[in-house]
Amino acid sequence: MEENRINVVVPKDYNGKPIEVVLRQGVAPELVPEKAPKLIKKSGSIDAPFRWLEKRIDTIDQKKCNIAVSRRMMSIHLSIDEENFYSHEITGLLELSEEVKRLKINGSEWDRNELARILAISKRFFCDENEFAQIIQALESTEIQSKRNSNNTKNNRSRENRSSESIEINTPESFKLVIPVLQGYEKKKITVSIYVNLTTSQYTNDFEAKFVLLSEDVYRYIDEVRDKLIDEQVGLLRNLAPKVPIIEI
Repeated sequence: MEENRINVVVPKDYNGKPIEVVLRQGVAPELVPEKAPKLIKKSGSIDAPFRWLEKRIDTIDQKKCNIAVSRRMMSIHLSIDEENFYSHEITGLLELSEEVKRLKINGSEWDRNELARILAISKRFFCDENEFAQIIQALESTEIQSKRNSNNTKNNRSRENRSSESIEINTPESFKLVIPVLQGYEKKKITVSIYVNLTTSQYTNDFEAKFVLLSEDVYRYIDEVRDKLIDEQVGLLRNLAPKVPIIEI
């Protein structure tokens, strides 16, 4: 039998009563390192804050939350437990559709070949197949023609060179598409205008053309629905969580 020895120290005023000593054997469990709380940061469609709150309204302290609304950024941002470093954040967004982004409508420039390529794979969005064929053919055959005519005049003080240039670009001025303007919303028929920016090459005297797709219909649609959709969500949030402050930024 294995003998275990221990030292027991009793107080000076010990009265002689039996003292129970408990000896535990085995290996103590390892301490689990303390982990930081799981941080929740989610973003989704414009109704994401409301959808999150309606399922968890009974689990939060409304006075420690806030909602920030940005009409310029088309967003609604919900912050839960705002004073906590690990506060949760849910953001709802109105975003341009993938079709608008891919075509860079009201965005950056295209060169001719790139524009012809992206429109060629977007045939399904065109309202009229004849219009589609016309614009593709025009882009593929477009040439920037520069015609210079020089006239020299000479007098007793100077020699003057006069030149004239004409440029011909045969792309259509506009075309029509049926695409969603905002992600997740219905398709709209929009008119897209083609603008051409001409610059002179820094290496030669030749002209370079860049094409920009612009649509007033896209701007108009966003102006019409942005405030309506945001106000609808703000009303739902206010009714669901009346103690949460809503701030316009």
